Amino acid sequence: MKLSRRRSPRAQGPPVVFEGRCGEPALLVLDAEGEAKRGDLPPTWEPLLDRARVGWVRMPVFLEQRGDAFAFVPQDAERVYVLANGSAAEAALHVSALHSDVVRSVLLVDPMTDGRSLDQLPVPVRVVADSEDVRNEAGAPLPLGHPVVVAAVEKALRELEAAVA
Repeated sequence: MKLSRRRSPRAQGPPVVFEGRCGEPALLVLDAEGEAKRGDLPPTWEPLLDRARVGWVRMPVFLEQRGDAFAFVPQDAERVYVLANGSAAEAALHVSALHSDVVRSVLLVDPMTDGRSLDQLPVPVRVVADSEDVRNEAGAPLPLGHPVVVAAVEKALRELEAAVA
């Protein structure tokens, strides 16, 4: 008798959701929780689509396929920002180190990582949101769809893009 493995609901759906306008910087989101299950970005992310092309990598699905998250970044992207929360912080640091020629900054939310590794990356790292600063029943890590995270990412992108201009 063969046992069947039940897949988590977060491990269903597309591995990557990409939305946004061409010509905008790319924001590669490494989501440890696997939001965007239905193939759409969380509705709270709509304001960011005027500022960036968002590639939402749903880690529970993506890790099963063992792909390269950076393969989903558009070829014409001159500037790439990487965002991660919780346990995906290590993956964000790793992929950013491998692609430091185009990654401009790593943005983290409640990172579960060794603080020393943040200083060793060849690109700037910012912790943009922390669940300790926000009333959040879900606890850490703060979900990437949370309005506080969206506002913090929008602010960080505005500041980082102003520095490029």
